[in-house]
Amino acid sequence: MKGKESTCEIRVGDASFSACASSSGVVSLELAPLDGAVRSLAEKSPVRPRVLGAPRDATAAMHLESLASFLAQLLAGEEPEVVPGVDLSTSSPFTRQVLEVVYRIPWGAVSSYGQVASMAGRPGAARAVGGAVGRNPVVLAIPCHRVLRSDGRIGGWSGWPGWKEWLLDLESRRG
Repeated sequence: MKGKESTCEIRVGDASFSACASSSGVVSLELAPLDGAVRSLAEKSPVRPRVLGAPRDATAAMHLESLASFLAQLLAGEEPEVVPGVDLSTSSPFTRQVLEVVYRIPWGAVSSYGQVASMAGRPGAARAVGGAVGRNPVVLAIPCHRVLRSDGRIGGWSGWPGWKEWLLDLESRRG
């Protein structure tokens, strides 16, 4: 970690998320179960998110505020204006390389594990890419839901059931 981490709760409407940031960026984001509170956000204009337990470190607090705004827009089905910075300093070099490629997959687009492997300079490493994507500590900010199997099927997801399909549907309807 490139600095002291600060953990907080982010509330978007009635949905609650746990997040952690350092002075270098968002370190982790834990999703809530995909329930009515989350799904209803897509039917509303973005609500004003709240960061509860904001850190004393001003830079970490700024990263968490950016994440909160990002979540409010994303979950309302809008392409976020700004994607928060992330801190992948605890990830292995390979995982960091893969997640940096996934970070750049645009709203409404998808890539296969094999395509991500090629873009990361590791053609033929689709399985290893799947493992790296499964270790994504900052889901949504690093849009691992946009990585699919080569046959177009959903593939794995390390988060709560239903999120990946819901997010892809949300982006395709609003993209």
